[in-house]
Amino acid sequence: TQIVGQVGDALDAAHQRGLVHRDVKPANILVAGQPGREHVYLTDFGLTKHAASQSSLTGTGQWVGTIDYVAPEQIEGRPLDARSDVYALGCVLYFALAGETPFPRDTDVARIYAHLNDMPSPLAHAIPGLPPAIDEVISRAMAKQPGTRYPSAGDLGRAAAAVAAGQAIAQPERSVAAGEAAPSDRTRPAATAPAAPATAPPGTT
Repeated sequence: TQIVGQVGDALDAAHQRGLVHRDVKPANILVAGQPGREHVYLTDFGLTKHAASQSSLTGTGQWVGTIDYVAPEQIEGRPLDARSDVYALGCVLYFALAGETPFPRDTDVARIYAHLNDMPSPLAHAIPGLPPAIDEVISRAMAKQPGTRYPSAGDLGRAAAAVAAGQAIAQPERSVAAGEAAPSDRTRPAATAPAAPATAPPGTT
């Protein structure tokens, strides 16, 4: 959970700058330092774009990313925001705990179908020592609808750390994403109508 927490902080920093990584996976996470004092680096921002690109599809109609960690909206070519990286980080958390990807299917098509329709197998009963609440954290991070996920990668990291320590999950949660990486369904203040131009009283012109 410490690794996931540091990756969450790195993603929050990118999201604050309007960027979505789009390829969060174990191969892009480097760990340095001594045991218990590890420092984590999130690498390979080659697929990172301003979320204003509105799609992860290439000119040939193929999406970009890694099948085992890709969010449903990325597969479908829908607009991406910070919560797409939250989904991928949830997949990384599952891998770190289970030692396998969330959907270990035989074919790429089967894995894509699972990202769109299935939830990963629960871990708490299969792995001794894991608190049951960790499955709730993973399920929320990997929710099919972005609006149901944690609003920020940092919130996911803090929730995982709290569950691992047997503590209450900190509140409140909030999205830190800015610009085009911010969720499109975030509530925005209503625009203020411009004041009507002043008119001179009759007979004064």
